[in-house]
Amino acid sequence: MPKYVVPDPKRRRGNGPVHKPRLPTLPPLGILARFSPSASRKEIMSNIPPCPQCTLENTYPDGANYVCADCGYEWPMAEAAPTDDEDEAVVKDANGNVLQNGDSVVLIKDLKVKGSSITLKVGSKVKSIRLVGGDHEVDCKMDAGNFMLKACYLKKV
Repeated sequence: MPKYVVPDPKRRRGNGPVHKPRLPTLPPLGILARFSPSASRKEIMSNIPPCPQCTLENTYPDGANYVCADCGYEWPMAEAAPTDDEDEAVVKDANGNVLQNGDSVVLIKDLKVKGSSITLKVGSKVKSIRLVGGDHEVDCKMDAGNFMLKACYLKKV
């Protein structure tokens, strides 16, 4: 009777090389020198922005892109920096209506106030709101006090 051999999955087949993942390395100074021939490596590396995805500073230029050595994210060098203009920021309520300073809104959900036993009840009307930047976009004054609220819990009247 012939013997059957079961192949071992851990065993390599063939005589070819084993391919290991290559870690990104810092490009040689010659490649970096094309950006500023008179600058040293330290000056060049200080001008490279941190990674927009993981915010770490271990990045390097690669052709027309910057590459993050930690997460592998690539982004173009000519990318415009995002502007934080509050004029362009659009704040929308729970129904998708655009909110503006001075609008009247109504709460659509009971909201518990952190650090207090106060609960803002559903249907409470806020007469004049003020839009501010940040996570809680709406600043308002109610009978219970001054509050910063998220726009997703408000409905425009």
